[in-house]
Amino acid sequence: MAATLEAVKRDTRGKNEARRLRVAGKIPAVVYGGAEGASFVRDALAVYAKLLSRILHSETGVNSLIGLSVDGATTQVLVKEFLLDPVQHSLLHADFYRVQMDKKLTVTVTITLKGEAKGVKQQ
Repeated sequence: MAATLEAVKRDTRGKNEARRLRVAGKIPAVVYGGAEGASFVRDALAVYAKLLSRILHSETGVNSLIGLSVDGATTQVLVKEFLLDPVQHSLLHADFYRVQMDKKLTVTVTITLKGEAKGVKQQ
């Protein structure tokens, strides 16, 4: 699934600005990761909460590769972390990792075994 998410750069920060964004249907977001010629870049953005929620509740969920479009430029990102309201279960904030498609990415995957193997039951 090719997920695309529109984003707008934000210059203001703080609690009041975050509340105004949430009332408008957007949430504050941060994109971490290197760009061309820079080792570390952090961009403050605002994304639509409803669209991000649809992506997070899709088949691939949090592991979705998202095309983030900012000012006409599209970059590939992964969801690093997101914050939910404990009562209403609505999105409050999201963090993204910028993925460079020409470099290797090392991730840790936790494997949890459930149940009992058939071979153990038969012997």
